[in-house]
Amino acid sequence: MQDGCFMRKCRFIALFIGIMAIAGIPISLSAQPLSRYSEESKGGKAEAQFRLGASYAMGQGVNQSYERAVKWYRKAAHRGHSIAQHNLGICYAEGVGVAQNHCKAAMWFSRSAKSGFALAQYNLAICYYHGTGRPKNISKATKWLRKAAEQGHPLAQHDLNILQNTQNKR
Repeated sequence: MQDGCFMRKCRFIALFIGIMAIAGIPISLSAQPLSRYSEESKGGKAEAQFRLGASYAMGQGVNQSYERAVKWYRKAAHRGHSIAQHNLGICYAEGVGVAQNHCKAAMWFSRSAKSGFALAQYNLAICYYHGTGRPKNISKATKWLRKAAEQGHPLAQHDLNILQNTQNKR
């Protein structure tokens, strides 16, 4: 494995653990709940599909597989699970489990952001600010930073403050 790929996967895992903690989802999954998630996910339950994807991403109770994580995130995301939508965006942004695709990353961030998930709102703002996967648009970046900041997202609050101070100096 090349160092760049290894570092990208390390960032992905660290980010993923943070997302799980923010969402209040236990990081350690035992085999018993895992088998329940597996059964429920086959029945189309978005939360179970999301948790099964998380299990594969973390290698908790199963062999780690980013490709399988993406499969289950996608199923949950299509059922409207906002954290699964965000995590699928991260997978596309980082090229973990799928080919890197910034347009698809921004699309999934957007779907999650519209449902009110602050971390997705922040990541969508970053996409607009840098023109990554979306045309560069400072006003849309500011809009999404503000929405995330209003929910207490610390990086959004920080970046919004800097962006507003920069615009005030012009």
